[in-house]
Amino acid sequence: MVGVVCADGEVVALVFSEPANVTIAYLHSVELYEVVEVYLVYADRLELARMVWRGFGAGLPSSTEDLQYLRHRYLEGAQVVEGVSISSGALLVQVRHMVNPKVLVNHREVYPRGCLAIRAGVAVSLVELALGLIARECLLR
Repeated sequence: MVGVVCADGEVVALVFSEPANVTIAYLHSVELYEVVEVYLVYADRLELARMVWRGFGAGLPSSTEDLQYLRHRYLEGAQVVEGVSISSGALLVQVRHMVNPKVLVNHREVYPRGCLAIRAGVAVSLVELALGLIARECLLR
């Protein structure tokens, strides 16, 4: 099992033993405040390590009531959610719809034009690894 991070169908990170850090920062399309999401991609699981934003609105929680079952706190004028396991182990982010997106994978900037796909628990063979054929595994089923 491996974790895979793809930008526009190209593998930008493979995860075996150490988790990959994926940070996505953008402006909320209506309120225009910054949203920062940090994911940890393990070989067998995916976690929203931290999400920070200033207010509520479309595409985000609408109030603190939506956060009642999550590790949530208010810190220095921002909402913070931490340590959320993503049960499907997969995430598809449509970067093309974001305002001023910045994507970092293991603290290196990548420039997806369309989408960023993140998957954990991908079963691949040694042949697929050797030939670099796992980009297709980034597509969510």
